[in-house]
Amino acid sequence: MNIHKMISELQAEKQRLDEAIGALERLSAGNKNKRRPKRESSAVPESSTDTDVPHSSTH
Repeated sequence: MNIHKMISELQAEKQRLDEAIGALERLSAGNKNKRRPKRESSAVPESSTDTDVPHSSTH
């Protein structure tokens, strides 16, 4: 096999790998931004049906 052809094919493969890695990195960065925000206590209505979280009212 011609060395110049080998170099050309390896460079083309490197380009494809660089593009794939970049796409995965962008997806990874996008997932970090799409995490659910923490629920703030003022945002939860008092009529919430959550049974795991005790309400601050006295019984």
